[in-house]
Amino acid sequence: MRLPALLFGLFCGVVLLLLRMEDPYFVRIVREIAFDQIQIFNPRPYADLPVKIVDIDEASLKAYGQWPWPRSRLAELVSKLRAMGAAAIAFDFVFIEPDRLSLANIVDSPEFTQLRSYIPESVLKNLPNNDQMFASAVAQGGVSLGFAALGDGDRSYPPPKASFAATGEKALDAPPRMSAVTRNVAVLEDVATGLGSISLSPETSEGTLRRVPLLWSDGRNFYPSLALEALRIAQQEQTIVIFGAKDEPGIIEGVRVGQFEVPTARNGEMWLYYSREVPQRYVSAKDILAPEPDLKVRQAIDGGIIFVGTSAVGLLDIRTSARGEHIPGVSVHAQALEQILSKDFLTRPDWLEAMELVLLGLTLVMIVTVTIYLGPIYSLVFGGAVAAATVFGAYFSFLYARLLVDFTFPLLAGALVYLLMTAYRYLTTDRDKRLLRGAFAHYVAPSILKQIEKDPGQVRIGGEVRDISVMFLDVRSFTSLSERLSPTDLVAFLNRLFAEMTKHVVRNQGTLDKYIGDSIMAFWNAPTNIPQHERLACEAALAMRAELKTLNEQDGFQFRQRGVLDEPIGIATGIASGEACVGNIGSDALFNYSAIGDTVNVASRVQDACRHLAFDIVVSESVMLASPGLAFLYAGEGNLKGKTGRLPLYILVGGAELLANENFTALKESHQKLVGAIARNDIMAVSLLADCVRLSAPVLSELRAFYERLPRREDDFKVVPDLVRRPPPFDSGLKKPETV
Repeated sequence: MRLPALLFGLFCGVVLLLLRMEDPYFVRIVREIAFDQIQIFNPRPYADLPVKIVDIDEASLKAYGQWPWPRSRLAELVSKLRAMGAAAIAFDFVFIEPDRLSLANIVDSPEFTQLRSYIPESVLKNLPNNDQMFASAVAQGGVSLGFAALGDGDRSYPPPKASFAATGEKALDAPPRMSAVTRNVAVLEDVATGLGSISLSPETSEGTLRRVPLLWSDGRNFYPSLALEALRIAQQEQTIVIFGAKDEPGIIEGVRVGQFEVPTARNGEMWLYYSREVPQRYVSAKDILAPEPDLKVRQAIDGGIIFVGTSAVGLLDIRTSARGEHIPGVSVHAQALEQILSKDFLTRPDWLEAMELVLLGLTLVMIVTVTIYLGPIYSLVFGGAVAAATVFGAYFSFLYARLLVDFTFPLLAGALVYLLMTAYRYLTTDRDKRLLRGAFAHYVAPSILKQIEKDPGQVRIGGEVRDISVMFLDVRSFTSLSERLSPTDLVAFLNRLFAEMTKHVVRNQGTLDKYIGDSIMAFWNAPTNIPQHERLACEAALAMRAELKTLNEQDGFQFRQRGVLDEPIGIATGIASGEACVGNIGSDALFNYSAIGDTVNVASRVQDACRHLAFDIVVSESVMLASPGLAFLYAGEGNLKGKTGRLPLYILVGGAELLANENFTALKESHQKLVGAIARNDIMAVSLLADCVRLSAPVLSELRAFYERLPRREDDFKVVPDLVRRPPPFDSGLKKPETV
């Protein structure tokens, strides 16, 4: 009992371990949502680091007009930031096209073609060009421009401004691959000190941002993110160092820029540890562009790494953080850099995932074992203790080591295994009950059992008279067979035979009454009404014949294999129909649903006639008449024991297909002539008998033995008027008239 439960529990555990190793999306997203909850309760403390956002906010747009601003104003912004002491300036924008607000570009537009003729050429040449003004400010140094790493942009990639050095195995394929880029105009791109990706995710810009790529790749070169490039420029470094794995290519373990080293996931992404959104992180662009900037503004900019971006809702750069806050995209870059400067990193190294799998496996094995050997209550207590330890362990790992330990899958897997094991225990208990019902069903037909389950009041002593068909089946030569088999082998043989024969009774809507030694008793049309029950009984007998033939041919009883028996097993089946009393017969303590009456006795005697007729299926005349469409042959009149008169009997040769077969048609015609000849004591009966033997061969081989039992010598017909009246209990004189 325990071994199957243990195997079932271990199977469930293995499936869950494989699921965790595969790590499909729904498993991953549940885990990451749990990590978000930890950040909600434990945000990164905000520190006044030299990282600021110059925000083109609603106040700035109100003061200086809608976006995009003329690049001459951006040039002024860069100049003022540099004058205030900014260590690096990073634009969270891509300047894709020339400034349409530049006077030079306005005059060159088709709308001003006629106006150009009125403007002197010297004036046209000296018109201010906003892109040139912005480029001149950028060229003074310390400015990084952004490019978009995704989309349907230019497939010509910008030349990296930073150089890269790598250790370990080759890792160029590790970062997210850029399918295309959206670049800045050349006049700006050429003079910028740095170029960094402003894309925050390799997959989509929607949803919760939990990680940000620090590196990108075009298959030939590395490209830094905007935050990493701003850090490089602020330190006046030229090189970014990439730490590849020592023994496996395509993995990045971390990057270093100057004095700052950053651990990363294997694809170069950094887990974002968000702080609360605080106003101290932002400086309005309006305050920078003011004629006389405030002292606090100048102090905020001095020595800082400045990101220029927007928080204006209308500019559609709003993202969702792991804390569930809606923040501008530029804040993500700034917070990533704050983490680097404060060296406050969230990590989830490969060894941690391996340890999680080991602990998960051990936990599931313990839950399965406790459930099996101690029961569901102790398992629930144990599982609760393990769940609490898992949650608190993950929580303290985050607080003190900044490790992102998965506690969701162990909780869900443990709960699922507990429920499955508990359900298994109850189901196996119910299965035992079903086994008891199944064992009882061997004595009471399934149809009876269903009725009893629906209406227990039926289980009472008594019966009713019904018109039924009764079948008796007996094993031929069972006495000699039992002498050649051991008791164990004999029981095994009967069990196999009864199992195969009984299923055809049930399939043909019959009711199994009992097993009597080597015999089976069954009946039809009780307890429920079964139309054409006589025919169903005959079809069950034919199916039993076919089943036994297969068993003999395939050595289904393994007699030939063991050298016990060479000849095939034979059965004798008798069927009769008529009235009988059926019901629960016995006592209040022990009873059986059975049938008694003259019809039952007749069916038993008809089965006995199989031995005298040398045929396996014999039926009464009432069964034959009620089963049109089957192949019957008249077998004579049986002088049955206990009956005052003789009973016409028929052998069941086959089903509807055989009845339509031309060979059987010819045999039946000759057989009817033989019956008439014997009734007239005609000497032609001898030749007709020979014809029947010849015609029976292609119909059914067993018919030869039947005909060989009939009188064959010419003297038999002359001397014996009643044609070899055999002694009781059976007389096969075939005296039925030719009209049969």
